[in-house]
Amino acid sequence: MAPGGLQAATKRKDFAESGQRFFHTAESLPIDCADRPFSPIFRLSFHRENEVLLYCSSVLRDDRRHPTGVDMFTMLQKRRRQAGETGFIRSAADQVKAWRKANRRMRWGIRKAEFEAVGACPAPSPEERKAGFTGAVLCYGFGEDGRGNADAVLSGQLAWSYALKSRRGRTWQCQYLEFNRSDCFRLRPAAPPRPRGFYFVKFRPGDRFIHWTVARFLKNLSAGTGCGPEGIQLLSVTHPHLADLMNERKIAFMAFADYEVAPYGFNDFYDALQMFCSNDVLGLGIGNVDHNYPLFGIPTVRLIR
Repeated sequence: MAPGGLQAATKRKDFAESGQRFFHTAESLPIDCADRPFSPIFRLSFHRENEVLLYCSSVLRDDRRHPTGVDMFTMLQKRRRQAGETGFIRSAADQVKAWRKANRRMRWGIRKAEFEAVGACPAPSPEERKAGFTGAVLCYGFGEDGRGNADAVLSGQLAWSYALKSRRGRTWQCQYLEFNRSDCFRLRPAAPPRPRGFYFVKFRPGDRFIHWTVARFLKNLSAGTGCGPEGIQLLSVTHPHLADLMNERKIAFMAFADYEVAPYGFNDFYDALQMFCSNDVLGLGIGNVDHNYPLFGIPTVRLIR
């Protein structure tokens, strides 16, 4: 069960078409969320999948009165620029600094020469910006998969271990996630292999796919691929402020389409990895690839070789 308990103050329910999802108004928030500055347009949603109850809330609305999708990111970037900040995606120097800090704290053994070899962030082309790509994220491929590529599962697992340490207990992990079991967790077989060492990916936020299922997203891939270890490293290592923005309901939660999860093992893969932040808790959960979760966007990445 998600952290904090689920204590609703009212019985008002608005069932979605699936019959498994329902929404509560702001007055229905759990007691432990009462100190958060929620606005009246916030909604708390509960999803029951594989007997796991996950709660999260969002300001994202599908009506025309409130901004959604790329508009939300555009507004966010504009406000940060006006405040003299660097924007949604941090500079290469800041991302290298974040990796140095994580490497020092976790003793991963990334060599000094590797850090010094990192160049500038490759900027998205005008066509890529038009398609929604916002910048480049610095990632690292740990281990080896036996074919000269990084171990994509290990790369995500180590980043999550850093989140567990740096957030000092303010994390939650679904009980069905087992990184160390190949019959439970893997990189999607059709996904591009991840390189070893440092590499950049161009990143597109997933808000435009917030009403899509992961299965539909994968069938319609035309540029790049879904997030795998890049997503966990983004929220845990290089851009932890995005988790804070999730917590403040300024950006959508994220589903990582390149990770597959078999919650009961036996290579029965039908879930995708999800990350969210609610009530200051960074969560690692799962969701069925054939179900839509209206609070979760599906980010896209383009690997830069």
